[in-house]
Amino acid sequence: MSHPAVKNVACIPVPDHDLGERMCACVLVRDGAKLSFDELKKFLLGKEIAKYKLPESLEILAEFPLSTFGKVSKKKLVEMIVKKSEAEPGETLASRS
Repeated sequence: MSHPAVKNVACIPVPDHDLGERMCACVLVRDGAKLSFDELKKFLLGKEIAKYKLPESLEILAEFPLSTFGKVSKKKLVEMIVKKSEAEPGETLASRS
């Protein structure tokens, strides 16, 4: 969340055919800001985050699904991202940003 373009972030596991799961960073960006997957990775590496801890995909969202308690529903978020990936069959999660 220390990146200047990031308003909020939730990291979720998404299914992967080869590895079982991969980590996806779901990001809400600040008004007028843009963020690419490469820019996010470069920023995190600059913060000395280990490469194996880096997200393997990035999803820019307008809002997060919330639970009845007002917290980010990661279960609903995973379902949303999986459904979106199924709707875009030629694209892998790792290639999206």
